[in-house]
Amino acid sequence: MTGSIITCLQAAYRKIPYDKDYIIILGCAIRKDGTLYPLIQGRVEQAIDFWKKQYQSTGKKAVFVPSGGQGDDEIIAEAKAMERYLLEKGIPQELILAEDKSTTTRENMKFSKELIDAHTKKRFHRIRHYKLSCIP
Repeated sequence: MTGSIITCLQAAYRKIPYDKDYIIILGCAIRKDGTLYPLIQGRVEQAIDFWKKQYQSTGKKAVFVPSGGQGDDEIIAEAKAMERYLLEKGIPQELILAEDKSTTTRENMKFSKELIDAHTKKRFHRIRHYKLSCIP
């Protein structure tokens, strides 16, 4: 028990560096109407808060990766509900990669990584193409 308390306190005071390219937001249950319960809304708000602080400190715009599939009792995937919330909060669509297939935390990580890898590769080729096209 003491170890858990110490770990929680360490995590609460840990300063995360503002150097992130992607911010993964893990899903959890959503309301029957597709809106966010306070727990998942809090996760998204923390991600937005970090994103804003990083952008203000460094100018770097991380990409949000809301991650979560659709449960049997949900009308849309958790990722889509979080994506909708991010858009309502003014986050541009091009900064959101929704991973909507996962059903476990392990799948959240696996599928989010695959999505990020594909996005990174696509961005690399776009930048490379631009640089090559600028060569006289």
